[in-house]
Amino acid sequence: MPVVAAVNSLDANYAVGGRSEATNGDTIIDYSFLIFQLVGTYNPTTLDIHATFYAKIPIMGRIEVTKLQGNLKDGITSNVNLVLAKGTVGLRLAGKQVICDVDLDIKFIGKIKQSVPLFVIWLVF
Repeated sequence: MPVVAAVNSLDANYAVGGRSEATNGDTIIDYSFLIFQLVGTYNPTTLDIHATFYAKIPIMGRIEVTKLQGNLKDGITSNVNLVLAKGTVGLRLAGKQVICDVDLDIKFIGKIKQSVPLFVIWLVF
């Protein structure tokens, strides 16, 4: 999988990860930033996305926070109401840049509010 940014994954301003083609024409994505990981697929033609958002909690390990499904043109927001995390996670387009918006209060860690660019959509839409 190609690396799109050679930066420390603890840097909240960047995501480390990559994209690769799936057999059905969707693009497989896997991006990490801070304590979070976004894994899934999106279709570069329709901009539909199906992804799972995880958090890596000390002692607990990686937990599923929410699923994000929908169209990037419309923006996607998921409310999170778990024992370990409360708040919202979303994906949106800023121009052709896909942004992940995180506003979570996580037990044992605290409040994290950050908008992180993930990748660029190169198709014209």
